[in-house]
Amino acid sequence: LESFSLVESSLSGSIPSEIGMAQSLEEVWLYSNFLSGAVPAELGYLLNLGIFEVHNNDITGIMPFDVCGLYQFGSLFSLAADCYEVVCTCCTYCSEMYEGNSATGISSEGNFDDLNLGNAVDENEEASKLSLTKSNASMQGSQATHHLRHPPH
Repeated sequence: LESFSLVESSLSGSIPSEIGMAQSLEEVWLYSNFLSGAVPAELGYLLNLGIFEVHNNDITGIMPFDVCGLYQFGSLFSLAADCYEVVCTCCTYCSEMYEGNSATGISSEGNFDDLNLGNAVDENEEASKLSLTKSNASMQGSQATHHLRHPPH
């Protein structure tokens, strides 16, 4: 899995530390959800990560040192967070004020506890992109393949 997008999906809960085990991840878009907690330090294990966007959520704390290291010395070129809630000295984009969550009013709800990436692809194929948006956020294993630089809304 190289590209992971759950944008405007009414996703709640925290980002699991196990994300650091997905060594092939290059792009992660989780913005405009209801995520809370801190960015896990294990994200710093993703040495190929180029994009990580978590703005318009309820994430708090300090951007982990190892994640900032990916920006300063690694492949990370796009790091976006809500800097009014997350102390981030290395973010390339800071949402300075709460603009409201564009995911409000969506009837489907997602939760990382319910997400099973193992069902996202056929056993004989390797996944390269996974995108779940408004209409399919609660469906485990749904897959879409269109991405340019930012996932579609």
